[in-house]
Amino acid sequence: MTSTERQAGGRLMARLFIQGAPDFRYLWGASTISYAGDGMSAVVLPLLAATLSSDPKVVAAVVAVRWLPWVLFALPAGALADSWNRVRVMWICDVVRAALTAALAVTVLAGVVTIPLLMVAAFLLTCAGILFDSSSVAVLPKMTGRDPDRIRAANSRLMTSQTLTLDFLGPPLGGLLFGWHRVFPLVGDALSYLVSAALLRRMRGDYRVPNPRAMSFGTVRASLAEGLRWLLGHPLLRSLTVLSGGGNLANFAQSSILVLFVGQFFGIGPVGFSLLLASGSVGAFAGGLAAPRIDRLLGTAPTIRLTLLISCGGSLLLGFATATWMPFAIVVLTGFAVTVRNVVQVSLRQSQTPDEMLGRVNGVHRLVTYGAIPIGAAAGGLLAASAGLRAAMFLAAGIFAALALFATCTVTAARITSQPDEEGRAP
Repeated sequence: MTSTERQAGGRLMARLFIQGAPDFRYLWGASTISYAGDGMSAVVLPLLAATLSSDPKVVAAVVAVRWLPWVLFALPAGALADSWNRVRVMWICDVVRAALTAALAVTVLAGVVTIPLLMVAAFLLTCAGILFDSSSVAVLPKMTGRDPDRIRAANSRLMTSQTLTLDFLGPPLGGLLFGWHRVFPLVGDALSYLVSAALLRRMRGDYRVPNPRAMSFGTVRASLAEGLRWLLGHPLLRSLTVLSGGGNLANFAQSSILVLFVGQFFGIGPVGFSLLLASGSVGAFAGGLAAPRIDRLLGTAPTIRLTLLISCGGSLLLGFATATWMPFAIVVLTGFAVTVRNVVQVSLRQSQTPDEMLGRVNGVHRLVTYGAIPIGAAAGGLLAASAGLRAAMFLAAGIFAALALFATCTVTAARITSQPDEEGRAP
């Protein structure tokens, strides 16, 4: 190998990994593999339910139970992530998920799997996933030395991998393996979690929480109250939480009836709808790669406002669209904008939050953002039923426009660059 080739290889590694953060490669690899497992689980659980029951309510119940822990467990998971060794929590969660999926595979192979068993497995898998995510988000700032540029670069890689594996590769791979044999995707899922745990065990940094509290019901409750007060007292991060929750509200107001909308107005069937969702993943993948550069060029506050306006314009155009190609182009563009905004907002939240508060602040944030999903879906469905399918698109556009105005007033360059006071609050 020539010196030029070695230099080129070194530049490639520098772009792939994060300089000064040697453990990031393990976190990135583990998260990517875990996302692939999550993507397979997302399609395998409803497929298994459909083989056991033809009742739509039963199949929907399995999916609903899979999302329920986000409402019940997001806050406690954040408190636990601020009290335990975060890396240890992550690899233990992976081992637990591997054991759960392996046990489920045994029941499928033995022919004794039932709907209640599927519900329990779905619930526990999501609980472990929430604790993994809460710990992962809290580990990253310390891993990157709390440098904003490195945090953005790391989040760009993580979100790009998430889009590629969780949304794009995991579900079709799970469906393909399921078609060969129902147990194959579960075995693959279990193996993915074991590989992830092995990678996390290779991390050498000290990611223990400083001065952790002994856990009891009283201390968990007090810890959660402290995290909530801190977030409410931080104007910038409070605003980012509102923006994320509002964004999910708008997104699910339109996406909940999107399959009906594109079917009625554009004649897009099941295959076309799958391609439409894949188009959104392509846009999200590109947005994850481009986010750090866009943030550097435009600045954080303008980037957030611009991406909200793009989402607003996309929803508005979708409401007026007449050509079949338009939904595909709009979904690519809005997927790009949403992912850029997510990378920027997550990075900003991580860089502004003290290490000992990261788990709890992230838990409150997740509760708000995930809690907005069913509200948005219900609002979009009710409006579409009473005023027509296009009305849901206009509702989403209105919400995004209001969020862009809100961001203009609350997410400012002065707030972003201000230094927190002794208690960690921004002025």
